[in-house]
Amino acid sequence: MIPLLKKIVPFGFRLARPNILFWTLPAMMILILFGTIAQKTIGTFTAQQEYFSSFFVLIGGILPFPGGATLLTIFFVNLLAKFLLRSEWSWAKAGTNLSHFGVILLVFGALLTALASREGYLLIPQGTSRNMVEDYHAKQMVIRKDGLPLLVVAAQDLANGQSFNIQGTKLTLTISTYCENCDLVWTDGRAKLTAAKPDPQDEKNRTGISFTLSGSASHDGPYLTFDKAPQPPVFEENGHSFQIALERETQELPFSIELKKFEQKLHPGTDMAKSYSSDVMVHDATGSWPATISMNQPLRYRGYTFYQSSFDLSDKTPATVLAVVQNRGRIFPYLASALIALGLLFHISLRLKRSLP
Repeated sequence: MIPLLKKIVPFGFRLARPNILFWTLPAMMILILFGTIAQKTIGTFTAQQEYFSSFFVLIGGILPFPGGATLLTIFFVNLLAKFLLRSEWSWAKAGTNLSHFGVILLVFGALLTALASREGYLLIPQGTSRNMVEDYHAKQMVIRKDGLPLLVVAAQDLANGQSFNIQGTKLTLTISTYCENCDLVWTDGRAKLTAAKPDPQDEKNRTGISFTLSGSASHDGPYLTFDKAPQPPVFEENGHSFQIALERETQELPFSIELKKFEQKLHPGTDMAKSYSSDVMVHDATGSWPATISMNQPLRYRGYTFYQSSFDLSDKTPATVLAVVQNRGRIFPYLASALIALGLLFHISLRLKRSLP
């Protein structure tokens, strides 16, 4: 054990060297600069994923550079090593050490948020209950049998020429065209998907696939489907109903939310929304309880935060759109700020006490 410690401790002191931070901070500035510039061409979400939530990025598609996750990890390890091995552990430095620990928690929370946070939305018509959150960006191809998922493939894993055998049938699905953003055009009386330039606002992209089915004379032929398609292809085979859809990835909540009433207030004399809110009922295994979600009053429950994002009045029944954020690092900024403030106050009080006659 002692020989191992003799090897670990010197390595820890090397990790605590200040020149690591000296080179990490300029690298962060460079990454922020190019990541901000890239938002104009590739959009905010894609830039965030490629530059700030990744471990490595190709700047301009050519220059390899450490991503935000890598730089934050180096930053965190350097601060932690310096805090543990180079801090002066005395009563006089207690306030300073407490503030430094708060900074470490703040960096750790930022790293956790970059790697583990998830966002989506919940569309709830009035009088109904929902517990499936749809992702804003991630999409998937789903083959359902009698309404239940039979095969799920992430959209980014799809490629032209790729084939899938549909379990329980002799059918083979072969992808003819996959496009991140598709235009729907008509040629000789038939609909066709053609690849279009991806929109910088990722949620506006209409991802789609065209494919062929083979192996059954009654269903052989070309098909297509896309995100938010009103009628995905459906066929009967061996007494079972099969559906092939391309849709947004979903996440099941451990509870459900029922929309009791949606209320919209307009600016006087206009059709512009002044505010809108949703009276909901949260149904959990332990019981049910009411809550109100408005533009400035989110609902927080079991690690999820629900924001009043939008609404849909196109149908006879109004529907609310709630933005859903699952951020495991949400508590760290509050905790870190409190520790930093307490540490500074304690440090100042000690200094004042020593300066008094």
